[in-house]
Amino acid sequence: MMRSARSLLVAASLTVSLGACTPQAPTGVQKTDPGTVTTPGTTPTHPDHASVPGIAASGMPLLATGDFTLATTTAPGTASFTDAVEVKEGDGQLPPSSGTASFSVTVDGTAYAATAANALYMVVPDDAGAEYIIVGAFQMDETTRKAQVVYVVVKKSDYAPGATITLDGTDRMAMFGSGNMDSEGPDVMAIATSGTFTFSGGSPLTGGLVGGTLTADFAKAEYSGDPTNPGQPTIPGTPPAAGTYTLTYGGQNGVECRGTLAGQEAAFAALTAADLGFIDGTAAISGDANQVTLSGSSLVAGYGSATLVLGNGQDGGPYLELFRFTTPSAGPLGTKRESAILGMDTSDMSGFAAAHFVGTNPGDDCTIGFDLAFVK
Repeated sequence: MMRSARSLLVAASLTVSLGACTPQAPTGVQKTDPGTVTTPGTTPTHPDHASVPGIAASGMPLLATGDFTLATTTAPGTASFTDAVEVKEGDGQLPPSSGTASFSVTVDGTAYAATAANALYMVVPDDAGAEYIIVGAFQMDETTRKAQVVYVVVKKSDYAPGATITLDGTDRMAMFGSGNMDSEGPDVMAIATSGTFTFSGGSPLTGGLVGGTLTADFAKAEYSGDPTNPGQPTIPGTPPAAGTYTLTYGGQNGVECRGTLAGQEAAFAALTAADLGFIDGTAAISGDANQVTLSGSSLVAGYGSATLVLGNGQDGGPYLELFRFTTPSAGPLGTKRESAILGMDTSDMSGFAAAHFVGTNPGDDCTIGFDLAFVK
């Protein structure tokens, strides 16, 4: 069950299509580039579904993929970004410093706010090659690992100094998420149904620092697994049986290296599961096919915590995954072990464990994986 290094990295799939059950603009709405929306005498229908396929951006954590049902009520939200720092796709890690951001978003009557969040951005392509700018605000409590994020996604071609871009729900959107940093997706998610984003200062076209302000109306988003979208598999409804399981790590199932480390797989293949703290043991497992909690002392050595929460992975289907930053440790060829990944297939309770190493140069990384069985 070895995934590629790209899919093993924490990913935030950020292309959102909004529409009344289909990813189309409501009747009477005409979209013109760059990002403006005109409504000739009509008010856009409130969209009731959102689909999140498309752009995978490692380094922008805590946004779920799949289909979502949107609440019929909205609440205003704002965000401000100052000197956002670029995250390079493929780095597999956050930069050592960032800009600052603040935000205030209300979801289902609960207010979420931050005044000193980190500000980051990425320039990434979608599956068709169109390029997008993702500007994000990120805040995490180091003790509880509870995180909050706000993301704005616009087309790269929209950018101009001081440009105001209208969110159209197709190529330009904003999202909020809140949850545990170690989960694949947020516990609370909201998607903007209307609003604007204004660039201020810097240039994402040259890797400079970026600023901007967001004003939008947000609706709560609930996972629905809507089968009307054939591009995203739905999650089966069969949960794992709750109880105590024995976790047994098997043989190595693959090594993948990128950047200047490509071709150096043999240096990492010498590592065993035990070398990486992946130790056989027992764990209590409970949850459903969308989120599973594992608890057991044998997890600490490999994942840095005795309690792990797995959420919907990038592959959809029955796969649940967890990506967790671990205490940095030395790896082969001067690399640093940065994180661990744990995956579970709820259809047969098989799985995988992997360790991710990063080099000193951006884009240099290696991932090594091992088979894993969960036996009740």
